[in-house]
Amino acid sequence: MVIDNALSGNLSRPLYFPAIHRNESAYTLSVYADVVQCAAINTVSGYKVDKPNKTKLHGFSNSSRHAMIEFLAKVVDVPDLFVTLTYSDDVAEQWYLNMRRDFEAFRKRLERAYPDVRAMWRIEFVPRKSGRLYGRLIPHFHMLVWLPDDTTDERKSIILANDGQLWRNAWHEITHSHDPNHLAAFGCKVEPIKSRKHAYAYCSKYLAKENEENVPAGRRWGRIGQFEHPTECDTTLTTREYIHFKRLLNAYIKADALKRFRNQKIVIPFKPLPASYYLKFYEHFIKMNVKTGSSVFGLGFISQENPIGNRTIYRMIRHARELAALDHTATIETAHPFG
Repeated sequence: MVIDNALSGNLSRPLYFPAIHRNESAYTLSVYADVVQCAAINTVSGYKVDKPNKTKLHGFSNSSRHAMIEFLAKVVDVPDLFVTLTYSDDVAEQWYLNMRRDFEAFRKRLERAYPDVRAMWRIEFVPRKSGRLYGRLIPHFHMLVWLPDDTTDERKSIILANDGQLWRNAWHEITHSHDPNHLAAFGCKVEPIKSRKHAYAYCSKYLAKENEENVPAGRRWGRIGQFEHPTECDTTLTTREYIHFKRLLNAYIKADALKRFRNQKIVIPFKPLPASYYLKFYEHFIKMNVKTGSSVFGLGFISQENPIGNRTIYRMIRHARELAALDHTATIETAHPFG
């Protein structure tokens, strides 16, 4: 009821309602932890608009990158660990034969030791910077790990000891490496995550990093365990309402980008970043097709600390509905100027 009032103001509007007109396109709007997602609905069938069939995977596409970041933004709780798995030179040459098998073996060990563990993983192919395989693309696995709720601080400290020596022993055994440095240092690294902002920093630096490699190695990211994506609000918008809503989002994203540009901290000797750097997402957002919907980060129920009725996202929805209602009234008056 509180969310319903926040959405509709003085109007009585249910939290979730179907499209009123059969032939009018509509959009679902869901408020997740740190992202607001609008999706186009086929009002004739009642299902979301179908996406094209998937093709053979080569590289890490922009759509996969967006889907992975969106998935993370929908998770309420903060991950506990960031994990990196690498190969040593003596076994890396045969990675295309053993990569999936090795990671699957590591996943099974992880789930046996921590039955309710959850994780997001990402495969990245990085040119080897030294050694016998200098310049060759070698797979790295990056993971965000959510430990079970009943994990004690003592057990977590054991995992983190010596940058993850416990898990490094397991990965070294799985890959059958004979390199002592792989066991002692670089085979597996485990780092603690302090906050949601810290997790996003890791995600943007490693998990969601754009690269030009075009290796046909199958799916590049996935999840382990069961994740819940609770929503604070699920509602729908008509086409007219969504157009006004997207215009409000355009203005908000541009203002936020320019605010971050003005408030950026300049670290000597680095130069300040240009405004175009902060406006990249805004320029991408305004080019989105209205018929497919959109997603906006930073407006979820965790990222907005204001009371529900005063949160930016709900004020935008109310304003978009008011503008759509005014458009409808103006259309009727224009069509019937004499009543």
